[in-house]
Amino acid sequence: MASVIRVHIQGQAEAETSPPLDFNLADFAGQLPQVGDVVAPPPGVGAGDHLWEVVYRMFDPGLAFDAGSCLRLVVRPRPPSADERAFLG
Repeated sequence: MASVIRVHIQGQAEAETSPPLDFNLADFAGQLPQVGDVVAPPPGVGAGDHLWEVVYRMFDPGLAFDAGSCLRLVVRPRPPSADERAFLG
């Protein structure tokens, strides 16, 4: 099993985020998201025009080489600033 980046959205009811959203490293351009990073959610995820800000991360290493390790991220959805909107535009 390959490593996974599992995203939990802060402030949503458990039923809305169960199961969490799973991604792989390639989905993040080969970079592990850090606290404070801002992520543009994929189309169709969540409601409205928003970005994700990483507020917490936890590593779950698994038991052996490539045994399903997981980086768990908690993200806070927020509207983009005017500069972010122009950058993404």
